[in-house]
This record gives sequence, structure tokens and C-alpha cells, in this order.
Amino acid sequence: MKKLVAGFLCGSLFFSGVSYAASGSLKADIANLKVLINGTEQKFSTKPVVIDGTTYLPLREVSKAFGYSVNYKNGTITLNEGQATSGSTSPTQTSDKYTKLSSDALKLNVNGKYYGLSMGTGLYVDGSEAYSSFDAGMIDLIVAIASKDYIIYETHNDNADFITTDYFASRYKYLEIIEKQKSYRLINPSNSKTYEIVTNKDSSKGVTYYATENQHLVPLNKLFKDLGLNAEAKYDAANKQVNLILK
Repeated sequence: MKKLVAGFLCGSLFFSGVSYAASGSLKADIANLKVLINGTEQKFSTKPVVIDGTTYLPLREVSKAFGYSVNYKNGTITLNEGQATSGSTSPTQTSDKYTKLSSDALKLNVNGKYYGLSMGTGLYVDGSEAYSSFDAGMIDLIVAIASKDYIIYETHNDNADFITTDYFASRYKYLEIIEKQKSYRLINPSNSKTYEIVTNKDSSKGVTYYATENQHLVPLNKLFKDLGLNAEAKYDAANKQVNLILK
């Protein structure tokens, strides 16, 4: 019997020492565990966590491993059998136009060491151009990093240290929600420049709608340019990763 434990919803993260507030407050510790499905170890971009003695796994990634797609809309999470992207745990997936990288392929080099981000994202490249699938928390985090507003979170265990912010998972700092699940505005407070995002299949703005995977993709270098941020998302084809370069 296959049993799925739904722990992370809509890409949210819990990590050691940080509380995540939704309808209440929770504190979680990263669980340094191996997850095997039919004897094959799964490499999840989001680590399992332990909350009050119960271990939680990332819902979307576990569901994909079992052959389910996961969709979130208006407070409802829907799992559909047989609609997950095949080979979701492989490093890249190639389509007609975009190449999809692993969800932890976005990196920042600090003093010669590459750090991943505290939240995985759908990361795509088209030639040398890098795109992130739109997620409010992730885009806010990327703009924070490009604004040099980040911290290095040390896990003090076998898990890799990562880049985050001192406010991550509690609020947005650079993103304003105009209309939930439809319209957003990113703001650079240092120069008041803005970047508008409308996630509508018929009349999107600031994003490219990728129908093959039903994703709205944000062009990272255009985002940085329009906000007046001195940053670049550079694709490293040899290592199949996108490096955030802060100038």
C-alpha cells in the first residue's frame, strides 16, 4: 500500500530555527533522512522535516515519484494520477523550446563556494536565457538576493548550507500582491522601479506562458534589468546550473 504524507503545501518550506506562520506558528527541524521508493533513493530539492515528532515530506516531489501531478488552486490541493512529468528526478528535461533544470540548479557563488537557495524552483533555459517558473515566494527571494539582501543559513549538520533571507517564509519584502493568483508587482525600493506580473494564459504580462507544462516563466535577466538591479542569471551548461552573479 502506498501512503503519501502531505507535509509541504504550495512550495512552502520549514527549516531549523525558523518559524513559519500561516494560521498558527510551527517550528521544524531538517531531517537528515534517505527516502527510498521501490529501492531507489530519491533526491528531493526540499529536505524532509520533523515537526512535533512527525516526519513530513515535500508533497509535490513525493507525488511525482508516485506518478501523480499536484495542482493548487483557491485553497485546494488536487492530485491526479498518471499526469506527473516522467523522469522528474533526472537533472534535466528537454521540451520543444525550454530545457528544464533540476529544482536546486539556481546557485549563488559566495567567496568561491556555491550555495543553493532555501526554496526550489522550476528553472528553465532557452539557449542561454534563464527563466524561473512563477512562485511568489521564490521570485521575492530571487529579487532579495539580487538586491544583496540575503543571509547564508548554516545547517550545522550534514545538509548543505543555503542562501535565504532573515524574513523568508513569513512575509514578502519586494513583492506586492495586486490580485491574488493573478496580478503582482515587484518593487526595487532603492530606485522605485517596478516589474509587473500578470499570470493570465490569454493576456499575461512580465512572464511567458509555457503551455507544455502549464507554467508562467519569469525571464530573470529582464526582471533584473527592469528593476535596475546589478545582477545577472548566467547559464552554466557544463554543470547544468544557473549562477546568480552580483556585480
